[in-house]
Amino acid sequence: MKLWQIWGIILIVAGAYLLLCSEMDYRAARIERCAVVHCA
Repeated sequence: MKLWQIWGIILIVAGAYLLLCSEMDYRAARIERCAVVHCA
């Protein structure tokens, strides 16, 4: 494997991980907001 291929894989994995984390945060925030609205 070439060095640029290794870097490409690292970037793709890092990008997918960040996307997943932001998606989870968004869902958690939305669920939290819904709970607050329903409780109030």
